[in-house]
Amino acid sequence: SLPTTVTVEYDKGFPKTHKVTWQAIPKEKLDSYQTFEVLGKVEGIDLEARAKVSVEGIVSVEEVSVTTPIAEAPQLPESVRTYDSNGHVSSAKVTWDAISPEQYAKEGVFTVNGHLEGTQLTTKLHVRVSAQTEQGANISDQWTGSELPLAFASDSNPTDPVSNVNDKLISFNDRPANRWTNWNRTNPEASVGVLFGDSGILSKRSVDNLSVGFHEDHGVGVPKSYVIEYYVGKTVPTAPKNPSFVGEENHVFNDPANWKEVSNLKAPAQLKAGEMNHFSFDKVETYAVRIRMVKADNKRGTSITEVQIFAKQVAAARQGQTRIQVDGKDLANFNPDLTDYYLESVNGKVPTVTASVSNNGLATVVPSVREGEPVRVIAKAENGDILGEYRLHFTKDKDLLSRKPVAAVKQARLLQVGQPLELPTKVPVYFTGKDGYETKDLAVEWDEVPAENLTKAGQFTVRGRVLGSDLVAEFTVRVTDKLGEALSNNLEYDENSNQAFASATNDIDPSSHDRVDYINDGDHNENRRWTNWSPTPSSNPEVSAGVIFRENGKIVERTVAQAKLHFFADSGTDAPSKLVLERYIGPEFEVPTYYSNYQAYDAAHPFNNPENWEDVPYRADKDIAAGDEINVTFKSVKAKAMRWRMERKADKKGVAIIEMTFLAPSELPQESTQSKILVDGKELPDFAENRQDYQVTYKGQRPKVSVEESNQVASTVVDSGDDSLPVFVRLVSESGKQVKKYRIQFT
Repeated sequence: SLPTTVTVEYDKGFPKTHKVTWQAIPKEKLDSYQTFEVLGKVEGIDLEARAKVSVEGIVSVEEVSVTTPIAEAPQLPESVRTYDSNGHVSSAKVTWDAISPEQYAKEGVFTVNGHLEGTQLTTKLHVRVSAQTEQGANISDQWTGSELPLAFASDSNPTDPVSNVNDKLISFNDRPANRWTNWNRTNPEASVGVLFGDSGILSKRSVDNLSVGFHEDHGVGVPKSYVIEYYVGKTVPTAPKNPSFVGEENHVFNDPANWKEVSNLKAPAQLKAGEMNHFSFDKVETYAVRIRMVKADNKRGTSITEVQIFAKQVAAARQGQTRIQVDGKDLANFNPDLTDYYLESVNGKVPTVTASVSNNGLATVVPSVREGEPVRVIAKAENGDILGEYRLHFTKDKDLLSRKPVAAVKQARLLQVGQPLELPTKVPVYFTGKDGYETKDLAVEWDEVPAENLTKAGQFTVRGRVLGSDLVAEFTVRVTDKLGEALSNNLEYDENSNQAFASATNDIDPSSHDRVDYINDGDHNENRRWTNWSPTPSSNPEVSAGVIFRENGKIVERTVAQAKLHFFADSGTDAPSKLVLERYIGPEFEVPTYYSNYQAYDAAHPFNNPENWEDVPYRADKDIAAGDEINVTFKSVKAKAMRWRMERKADKKGVAIIEMTFLAPSELPQESTQSKILVDGKELPDFAENRQDYQVTYKGQRPKVSVEESNQVASTVVDSGDDSLPVFVRLVSESGKQVKKYRIQFT
C-alpha cells in the first residue's frame, strides 16, 4: 500500500507533512513482476508526488532430496531455498505432508509434497531409501545450548560425573582425568546410558551400535559382566533432575520393566581398558540406551571415559550429470563447466526451459521476469552440493550470439618409464568475444591410453573431446628411460653424508651382522644387508626403513622421482607382505641418535609420529619379492627423508633389504619455446621471439597459420576465421613454465 502522507521540503523553513491522493493503479500492473511510477496529488500545494512501485515475489522454489536407511523415517528439512523476482535468494519454512512408515519400509524412491508457510506455493522432497548404509554422526554427543542428548547414570562417584562420558573428550589416563566412575559406591552394579535428542529436542533414535571407552587404574576398571539395554517403557521419559544419581529419584529409568536387552549382540571377546570397545546389535528405535554393569571383584568400581552411539546413514551421491532442455530439445554445446549460453530470441518470447540431474540430483529453473534477464538453472547433487549454475541468455545481439569455442589449449609433459599419466579433467578453451578472445576451463573426455605406452621410451599424443563442442584437446607425452642421479647413496659410510635409518634393526645382539648402514652403500652383496629379524618378533608386524638426505653434515631437501629396492630371503626373513612409500612432511628434525632402532630408543623423535609422513603412490616394474632388483617410479616429490613402511609376512620373523636407492628425475623437461610460425606454409616475416604483434596483408583466400614445433613445444593456434580478430598463437614449453603469445592481424 502507498503512504497516505508525504514530506515536502521548502526553500525556507522546515519540512512539512502533507496528505497525498495517489492515482489508481490498474489491476494489470500488478499481474506481472515489474517496476513502475505512480503520481499523486499533494494536498495544499500545486506539486505532484511520485512513488516508485516494484511488484516482487517468489518466482521459483527449489525441490530437495534426502536419503534414509530402510525402516528409518527421513529427516525433513525445515526450510527450502526460494528465488525472488528481484534476484535475491531467500528461504521459506515448509510444512510437509505426512509420511507413512510403509513408504520407507523397503528400498526405493518416493516424493513428499510440501507447502511454503504463508503462501500458496508448493515444493517436493525426494526421498531415496536404501539398505546400503555407512556410519553417520555421533548421536550421543552433548548438544551445545541444550541438555539433550543427556548422559545419565544410576549412581556415580561425586567427583566423576556422568556428563564426562559424552563430552567428546576421550582420556584413558589422568591427563586429564575425564571419566565417570562409581568408585567406592556401595552397590557393585551401575548403569550408564544416553537419553536421545535431535537438535536438542527429545526424540526417538534408530540405534544398532554402542562404543564404550573403559579406563583403568588401581581402583577402577572394566566390569566383570554387563548387559546392553534399550528403553521400552510406555511413558515418554523426561530428563532426570540429577543425571549422575538417577537411582535416587522417582524416575521411569529405575523400573526394570521399562528396559529390554538388545538382541543378536556382537561384542569383543574380552573388554579392554585403554581403547574403545565396539558393540553391535539388531536395530531398535528408542528414547534411550544403557549399559548395565557389575564391577570387577578386584576393583572398587567401573570407569568409563566416553560412550559413543553412531547413526547409520545412506551416503548421498556427490556427483550427477546435468541435462538442460529448451522447448524439449537438449541445449546445444552444453558443457558442465560453461556457465553462459546465448540463444536467439524468437518474437521476443522466452521458450520453456527444463532441467534434470542424474543420480537423484535436482535442478531448479529460475525464469526470466524482466527483459534482458537470463533464465537460470541451478543444478545440485543428491547431497545438496551445487554442481553448477547456468545462465541462458535469449537475445538478438549478433555479437553475443556469435560467441563460440574456437580452440582448446594443447599441452605437453615428460614422464619416466613406468610413471603414471595424470590427465587434467579440464582444459582451457578459447572463445570469441566482442573485443578479443576469452578463455574458460571446460571438461574434457580423453581417449584411453594404452598401458604399454608408459612402459617404453617414446612419444605419443592423447586426444580428447571437449564436452559440448566439436573441439579436440591434445596432450603430447614424452616417455624417457634415462636414469636419474642416485640421491641416497653413502658409499664410504661418511658420517656427514646421507644417513640410512630404521624403526628397528637386528643389531642389538653382538653376534648379528645386520646393519641399516648397508642399505645405501651401493653394495649388492647379500651378506651386507639390513633386517629386523627377531627370535621373538613383535605382535606388530610393521617396520620402516629409509634414508635422510644430507650434504656436508646438513639435512637437505631433494627432488625424488624414482627408487630401487633389493630384498633378501632366507628361512627367517623375506620381502614384506605390504609396502608403502612415504615422504617426511613434519617439523625440522635431527638424525635420531639411535638411527637403527629409533622407535624403541628415541620415542620422542618426530619420525615416530605417523602424521609427519605422507603416502607417495608409486608403480613397481615387478612384484614385491626377494631376488631381483625392483624399479619404482612415482610423481616427483620434495623431501628431506623418504622411507618404506613395511609389514613382515605372517610366516617370517623379519624383513630383509640388501639395497635401497632413491633417485632424482631421469631428466628435466625442456624449457624452450623455440618454434617456427608459418603463414600458408612460409615463415612469418620479420619474426622475433620477443615481438608479439604482427600484421599481414593478403588478397584472395584468407591465409592459414600453423606452427612447426620443435624442442617438445606445445602450440595452440586460435583463429576465429574473421579478420575482426587477430589469429592468436600460444607456445608453451614442455615444462609448462615458459609461455609465449603472438597476435597476427590479417588485413
